[in-house]
Amino acid sequence: MVTSLKLADVVAMALGLPPETVVQHLRNLVKAELISFKGYGRGAAQMTPGDASRLLIAVAGADFVKDSLTTLRAFGQLLPIGYARREGPYITLEDHLAGLLATLASDAYAANDSEDRERIGHVGLSLMSVASVDPDRFPRIAISRSGRTGSGAISFATPTWQTPVISIAEYAMRMKGAGLIRERHVTREVMETIARSL
Repeated sequence: MVTSLKLADVVAMALGLPPETVVQHLRNLVKAELISFKGYGRGAAQMTPGDASRLLIAVAGADFVKDSLTTLRAFGQLLPIGYARREGPYITLEDHLAGLLATLASDAYAANDSEDRERIGHVGLSLMSVASVDPDRFPRIAISRSGRTGSGAISFATPTWQTPVISIAEYAMRMKGAGLIRERHVTREVMETIARSL
């Protein structure tokens, strides 16, 4: 069983960030009731793939700890590109990532510990945004890459964005008038490490 503080430690170690930074992101999400919480010690809540998904998006996407909630809302609610024209319900990036972490966790439990597992070095999740005082002017984009080789990709964006994006170069070309473009990448190995802790 992994508690919220243990999950924060795993995320910090996997991403190479100071544990205090990730714990503060966690506190921000707990305060907003976006992370399971019901006490400490034996009575602490067990973290779910949804909790891990929300924490990972907030930590990986935010420039500052104070931006945890804004970042989670901005990236977590993105929809698969092109699906907004269809009738809902829609899967969001947050839900997709939770499902992917659950799959990775079940794969980890099914794997034989004595096997030398191949280390995955490709990118599993990319988050792209424009630095702007008017964040609603420029849509955010996320790309989730699945499969052991990272060959399958799903692009997520705001409902008004209609064309799939597979790289930061494509995103930059479409962002007319943008200045600084931010990109964050989470490797598949990081995602597997987080999933194995669940």
